[in-house]
Amino acid sequence: MFTSRLFASLTLVLCVGLLAGCGGDAKAGPEDDAKAIAAMEGGKPLPNDKCSIGFPWIGKQSVMCIGDSVERQIAFVDFTDGTPGKIGSVQVTDKDTATGSFTVPIATLRTGHEGRDKKLKNHNWLEVEKQADLVLTCKTMTRVKPTVWRVEGTWSMKGVTRAVTFYANVRYIGEMARVGDQVVRVKASFPIALKDFEIVNPAVGTPAVAASWDVDVVLLGVITK
Repeated sequence: MFTSRLFASLTLVLCVGLLAGCGGDAKAGPEDDAKAIAAMEGGKPLPNDKCSIGFPWIGKQSVMCIGDSVERQIAFVDFTDGTPGKIGSVQVTDKDTATGSFTVPIATLRTGHEGRDKKLKNHNWLEVEKQADLVLTCKTMTRVKPTVWRVEGTWSMKGVTRAVTFYANVRYIGEMARVGDQVVRVKASFPIALKDFEIVNPAVGTPAVAASWDVDVVLLGVITK
């Protein structure tokens, strides 16, 4: 699941979201958690206690990276490039627990400018030669409200893996044209501190490039069993 403005969307994505998550802040207290959880509520819960959910590579997916800099949108994943297969999957093991993983090729990241797209992939930024994909691994997903799940896992890019923790809204949509019969929507967001991933370009932390970017996802999945 990531230019002078990165995986605005996995980079995965994939990223998962996959908003207003707690972002793994160890200093967050009960009140902060309550606000983050409330912000994620809404919709219809999953109908299955145990199932697999696949997230296809289709144009309806949204993965972007946003930051508090001059340009809010840093980058986004181009889901129209014809990449086959899935962005990821989630396995719901029982009513309240699940695991999952998402992968986004760095080659699919777009910034809105061809020159910046190339810079995003070089050694000063994501260094595609070192790691070709952005990867989000959801080691544990725990339901804390009917449609709110706490996600604990890792984010990997540029050959570095760090822990992430956030909340996600997971809601059942049902039948959706050109997607599937049992569609699930996942919405989430979590912050990435660039220096934690050895991105030390002098521009990081200036008005042009935020030091921390939010990986923001809204993904559609299909229950397969």
